[in-house]
Amino acid sequence: MKSGGDLSKYWDHLKKNGIDGNRLASYERKITFEPYMVDNCVGDFENYLKILKSVHSSDDLNMLIDEAKRHVGGDVHNLMSDMQCNYKDPDALRQMDRCTALRNNICGNHLDKNNIGKLKDMLFLDVALEAYTRQLTEKIMHIDIGFSGYVREISIILNNLALSYNWVELAYCRDDWNLLVGSMANNLNEENARKIKSVIDRLK
Repeated sequence: MKSGGDLSKYWDHLKKNGIDGNRLASYERKITFEPYMVDNCVGDFENYLKILKSVHSSDDLNMLIDEAKRHVGGDVHNLMSDMQCNYKDPDALRQMDRCTALRNNICGNHLDKNNIGKLKDMLFLDVALEAYTRQLTEKIMHIDIGFSGYVREISIILNNLALSYNWVELAYCRDDWNLLVGSMANNLNEENARKIKSVIDRLK
């Protein structure tokens, strides 16, 4: 916009960040047209950018963790501190593991309906962790992380979903994936491949 709508600058910026026309067209909501840019909207978009940075920064998550720390003991403090200290960990799967471990602890031990203050703080943190896991998933969506990485990522996503939705079938799929696929992924013979396919079919 600041260039007066010079589309060559638009494509140069996308190219520097690993994005081309084919990738834009591959999204669920395809982007197949070049943008129409009006320079008198620069201020509006700069304000929008500030909102996006605020939503996707660690500030809100840190604040929610600090609020929730008042209600829990040392074991959960360690999980929370590990999450905060490693917010910029380049290994997205490792950070997703931290999110799921913390969510498991919160959902299993700390959603105390008899303590409204604690329940509110824990629920807000749990929702933020769920959203952060989704953000990390989207971050590596177009990156080749290898077969074992995909197996691990799906395991984390299934655990995350099972914590959010009280659906027995989903829990069974998660357990099948963790117990069956996780153990067979490194020994892919014909028999194991058929068993893994059956889990994938059920998951679909």
